Amino acid sequence: MYSRCALPRIMAFCAVIMFLGSPAHPKPPEYKIYGILSNAGSAERTLKRQHLYYIAHTYKMVYSAPRKFFDQLHEFNADFENVMYVNTAELGIAAVEERNRRMDVLYYTGGVLAAPVRSADRTVRIRNGERPFDNIHTISASTATDACSSGCTSFVFWIRIGNELMRVNRVTGDPGSRMLHVARGFEKTAPADYEAGERVFIPCYRQSGYPGQKDGRSLLYFAAPGTTLRRDETVRAWEQYVKKGPFDGIWLDILGASPGVRRGKADGSSVRWEEMWDFDLKSGYTTKNKSVQFQVVRYNYKRLAEAVDIIHRKHGEYPVLYANNIWPWAYDASRMFFEPHNGRAMLKMYCEESSTSETSDAAFYEWLKDRARDTVFGEDITLRHLGARQNRSWLEYLEIVRESAYEGNAIGPINGKAGWKSQLVETLDEKERASLETFHYASYLLAVDPKKSAWCGTVTLDARYRKDKTRIRVPYVFPAWRWPLDKPIDQPAKNFENIVVHDTPRVYGRRFANGCVLVAPGTEGEATVDLSGLGGPMFDPLTGERHKRITLAAGSASILLKDIDPPALAKHRAKDDLLLVFNREMDLATLNGAVSISDKAGETVEGLWQEDGKNAYLFKASTALVKGAGYDVIVPKSISSLEGYSPLKSKSFTFTAQ
Repeated sequence: MYSRCALPRIMAFCAVIMFLGSPAHPKPPEYKIYGILSNAGSAERTLKRQHLYYIAHTYKMVYSAPRKFFDQLHEFNADFENVMYVNTAELGIAAVEERNRRMDVLYYTGGVLAAPVRSADRTVRIRNGERPFDNIHTISASTATDACSSGCTSFVFWIRIGNELMRVNRVTGDPGSRMLHVARGFEKTAPADYEAGERVFIPCYRQSGYPGQKDGRSLLYFAAPGTTLRRDETVRAWEQYVKKGPFDGIWLDILGASPGVRRGKADGSSVRWEEMWDFDLKSGYTTKNKSVQFQVVRYNYKRLAEAVDIIHRKHGEYPVLYANNIWPWAYDASRMFFEPHNGRAMLKMYCEESSTSETSDAAFYEWLKDRARDTVFGEDITLRHLGARQNRSWLEYLEIVRESAYEGNAIGPINGKAGWKSQLVETLDEKERASLETFHYASYLLAVDPKKSAWCGTVTLDARYRKDKTRIRVPYVFPAWRWPLDKPIDQPAKNFENIVVHDTPRVYGRRFANGCVLVAPGTEGEATVDLSGLGGPMFDPLTGERHKRITLAAGSASILLKDIDPPALAKHRAKDDLLLVFNREMDLATLNGAVSISDKAGETVEGLWQEDGKNAYLFKASTALVKGAGYDVIVPKSISSLEGYSPLKSKSFTFTAQ
């Protein structure tokens, strides 16, 4: 019986050097991997050329904020895609106010007229309406002197009645009846007459940036799904970042069945679906005959199709588009985005955020205040499991990946939360991080199809923090991405019912041509699985040991191979540079991301690996090694080769430069 051992330490190091020569193109991971650069600002300052080399040859694409250094990725891999992040629902001041798109934002109902209003009136009396959401307690007055907002404490507050906007300058009255002193015909809208009882509408804000919040973010609004604002901003973003910029495509965040996330009123309280107004249907977004999810997705799909058509008509090409988010509760509606438009798929991949683990928002914001705070695995970051209900279960998320993949639609499950909040995952220690990545990747492998249409999402960088809180960011090296499992043999049925290999706790197992994957998405107990039914005995690639059975604790996973032939380090030589000779071809991307060289003071030696003859690899240091000085080399057991993708025995050693 075999108990799953701790995963080995994964090493990485920094280097600064110009690209040397033209190394052989490394073989990419067995299945498609996409990544997220969660803090591009610090990455631009700390990522070195060998980091970019590793990223370019490990991932199919990466999305993040615009930074010039992303151009360098194409130097290492011309097929690599740099994708620009675009938030399609939350819009800043420029998109809404400076471009005069106030009519197109999302509104909620905020009371009714208490008396008729004529076109020349400069006061408007409103009261609470009969509907439970027609309340007026969130009405505020403008504090800015002109039409544009300058921050959370200086803003223009306006209301909408019919097709007219009114700037609110002053508010008087009591909680149940307010007198608004307004400027009519705001933003060139036409003043009109209105009768008592007509509804008053108020723009929605992002809760973390609503008016009046101290130390908050700048004002953020939401695009109403029924308007063309999302469409026009998508076209503008593509032209700015792709047509005129260095990027290959755009990542459409918050494309799922929702106008946006954390919608708030002017006082920061939440906005319910019934309060948000659809001006086309003249009702709240909840209707009797159609779900709110489908109603919103229908608008989003229509506007995205229009954006694609506009780009194709103006520029003669179709845009490369990725999207986020799709969830179990919205999947049935969001499948609309997979329908062909003009004979082609609009989305290259649709991301499923937090598919196998959940990151706590509260923990993330606490960590931002004190980045020395330890992240607690199991509390701040939790695995999805079979019994989860509030945020849906592991099975519900992975069933979406399985079904979509077998229908030829590219779904991308992601480990934890995407973007900024993925930094919390990066703060885990190496053992916890490797365990989490194994659970995520093995779950993904249960669901992929033989054509490999699914994409596995993960963060690309591993954040390190020194005691002085100096941020050190390096690429994350996860060896299993390059293990040669080959094509899957078992084809999972709905809910993976046909690949259950153990009942209590539940374990799912899937055979591949050269191995198997096992996942135990439970919370209690452990299971011993006989590998003979999965094509075993098999090897644990992390140890090289051969096993007939394996024991997994609930909340763990394992990836095994039938055949491994560990590469061997034949010799090393150190003169001006370090030369390593193996018994077979090695993977330069992994060498650059895994092998660490340091001097006796513990300082990392910066440099880049390159080929130097058959199976020989030269480490070209940015500064010459000091003759007579001692250096430590760490070659992790998990390092891969192009042919075997299997472990070396521990080859850490010390040498003296000659």
